Amino acid sequence: MASPVVAKHFGRQAISELENWPPLHAAERAVARDVEHLEKRMVDLPPPPTNVADVALAQEIRQFVRSHKSPIDIAMRSASDPRILSAILNAPAFLSGLSDTELNVVRERAPTGLHPEQVQMQKSLTKALDDVREGGSATKRMLLERCKMAPDSLIREPLVDGLRGAKAARSVAP
Repeated sequence: MASPVVAKHFGRQAISELENWPPLHAAERAVARDVEHLEKRMVDLPPPPTNVADVALAQEIRQFVRSHKSPIDIAMRSASDPRILSAILNAPAFLSGLSDTELNVVRERAPTGLHPEQVQMQKSLTKALDDVREGGSATKRMLLERCKMAPDSLIREPLVDGLRGAKAARSVAP
């Protein structure tokens, strides 16, 4: 059986390799790149109306939203309809019966309503990466336990200093 000093050295080495594991870093970069790509695709909000018929429709939509007791509820429930969002977001808030704060809330949540598939893909990617990281953390905890190391022992002296200390202790012992 290996001495505790040697076991701790190999434990520190294994943990260091685990923390610098290229596949994990590659996965993190790939997920970050994919999430960024999804976010870029979700930024597109509906454009303002460009012809007379669309302008008239947007006006009626705003009047419909404004006529309800709670315009924000109608706006939030309609967050997946690009025509309603376009009418609300491309006009001053008061025309839809919303406050500026409510309009900002609708604007912030619009990408989620318009792009639910991308939002779900983001959540799946993030969860997968979290699972991989948790696996790495569990492996690190197992190594610490098996090598009988405390978490703070990762910053202690390397094996060479540990062996010198052990030799010095043996030479002093009777």
